Amino acid sequence: MVFCAAWFAGLCLVLVETGGAHPGLSREDASQVLLRSRRHYQAFEEFKQGNLERECVEEVCNREEAREVFENEPETNYFFPKYLDCLAQQSITSKQIRDQLWKTSRVKYRLRKCVTDLPNQCKPSPCHIPGTKQCIDLQGDFKCLCHTGWKSKTCAQDVNECEKQNGGCEHYCINDVAGYMCGCEKGFALRTDGHSCEDINECEMPGACGSADCVNSPGSYSCNCPWGFFYNETLKACFDVDECTTKPCEQACVNNIGSYVCRCDGRRSYLLHPNLHNCTKMEPSEIWHPRKDPTALCLIPQSTAKLTFYISFDLPSIMREILAFSIRTYDPEGLLLYTRRREPEKRSLAVALRDGRLEVQLQDGDDRVVTTGGPIINTGTWHSVVVERLRRQLIVRVAGEEVININRPDDAQKGTSRVEIALGGLTISTPSLIRPLPLRLDGCMRHLSLLEQDTSWLSQHISENPSQQCFSAIELGAYFSGSAYVHPRQQNYSGDVGDVCESNPAWNLQLAMDFRTMQAKPHSGLLFALVQGSEVPLSLALQPTDRIAMQAVQITTGNDLLLKITWVPDATWHSLNLSLSSGLLSLKLDSRSLQLPVPLLYSKHPSPPVQTFFGGFSDGVPIEATPVTFPFHGCLRNVVLNSEEIEFPASSSPKVTSHSCPTQGQA
Repeated sequence: MVFCAAWFAGLCLVLVETGGAHPGLSREDASQVLLRSRRHYQAFEEFKQGNLERECVEEVCNREEAREVFENEPETNYFFPKYLDCLAQQSITSKQIRDQLWKTSRVKYRLRKCVTDLPNQCKPSPCHIPGTKQCIDLQGDFKCLCHTGWKSKTCAQDVNECEKQNGGCEHYCINDVAGYMCGCEKGFALRTDGHSCEDINECEMPGACGSADCVNSPGSYSCNCPWGFFYNETLKACFDVDECTTKPCEQACVNNIGSYVCRCDGRRSYLLHPNLHNCTKMEPSEIWHPRKDPTALCLIPQSTAKLTFYISFDLPSIMREILAFSIRTYDPEGLLLYTRRREPEKRSLAVALRDGRLEVQLQDGDDRVVTTGGPIINTGTWHSVVVERLRRQLIVRVAGEEVININRPDDAQKGTSRVEIALGGLTISTPSLIRPLPLRLDGCMRHLSLLEQDTSWLSQHISENPSQQCFSAIELGAYFSGSAYVHPRQQNYSGDVGDVCESNPAWNLQLAMDFRTMQAKPHSGLLFALVQGSEVPLSLALQPTDRIAMQAVQITTGNDLLLKITWVPDATWHSLNLSLSSGLLSLKLDSRSLQLPVPLLYSKHPSPPVQTFFGGFSDGVPIEATPVTFPFHGCLRNVVLNSEEIEFPASSSPKVTSHSCPTQGQA
């Protein structure tokens, strides 16, 4: 059965091949080869080992004859199918076999070469040439001796050295045809041993990080920027991070180079929370309130558009009219009270202060009289005043002493007429005064007696309304209780021509003032500022320091700090001087002073309009424009700006008392 399987396998191979380019044996010829009778050899041929030349070249052999030549099955099984291929390649037909004509032709020569090569298993070599050192004939088999890096019977399969212990490589192994190589991770280089890796210090490469800091790490490196900056890979530089784009603050955010700060609207009594992001509203109990006198009426109205008091009643004609009151003020000029009778003939009386002395403006019909006299009474102490109008004269007494006496013709009136009395201003319908003067006066009245009428209701009203009461004790100074004063005139802050250049003079600012806070603890508040549109080119403000219980006075431009002086806070008066001239900024607090050259900052001409603020900002100034928007809570005095003495009129703001600085403790 083994012989038959091999025989038919050989036959099938012959039939397949003859169907190709070579004609080969026909089915009939192949059958004759397979079925021909065994020849009778001569005696020496029967006993000696079969000779391949004689059996299969000189004659056509069958498998049995080939077996007698090789004397083993493996070589026979290998030889005989290929022998049939040789016959087919030489186109040996059955007729040639019978006539044996082919023996004398060149076919015999070609057949010999084909047949004699067949027993050598290595001709042609079955081994993969690139992977083979040598092919060894094993009589029906062969052995391929492989080069290093190759395996399999024919040395055609590459050996993957990386499968065993990663090829001895530290990082990774790369298999290659007949070999391998070691590789390293990014940021490492292969050492000379070909297997281990060492870190590459990229920071030693020129310009690795540009202007950023280069930090080497195993297998990598990083380009680091300071906090608040980000690194641009393309430009190899650090750029500021605008943290405000993420809206980290509750109210307002100001981006700085490398950082940011949150701001709260101090004008609405908001303070920055200790977490530096949120805002907390100051409780009313946290705000300092001066002690008030429940018996004294403040002549400054709560609104600039209103009077402090207006009284109207019908009064019959009497022989004597008396107006009595006590007055306390440091204000040198302003209206105290105004009375008028409408019928039968217009008669008015205005009592005021001018240059610290009492002034009376009297009108009877077309007759007008203005008289000023008496001692200076704007001393900050109480003075009793009595104005008595008789039929033929008007007498004014201060502390019982007559200081004004106006003789008039007999002006006795009959009947009843409407009497109007205005305190702390005039009604809209009231005609202007005979001699103009301010309609507001920062002062206090008490013990009022008005034409012998009942004024107990007025005293009760004052006692029930602290907002209309006066401070219990005062000293000279303008008191700011949370409001801003805007200087009404445009100031000239240009320096002398030639400070910087003739066509573009620099800033010139000279400011002197005394200030006092109301409590001996750190205080935040604006003292003085210049505003151009939505920008604040200069701000002078009080600000608590990072150190506990320390107060600072600082100068800023925009959000940039220029100068700062610190001290232990107290509730006493301090002298403050600010100077900006020829590019030099100076700040002096009492005996301590600092200077800073700022030639570029203030080298340009201060283009108008420049608004001047004292004590706080108006709503038009953005919170982000300057560090301190909280209004100043304290007193100012002796304020001189560029040689001009600054007064704070009582009409400027209902929350600014121009001449009354409270001295007693909190109520």
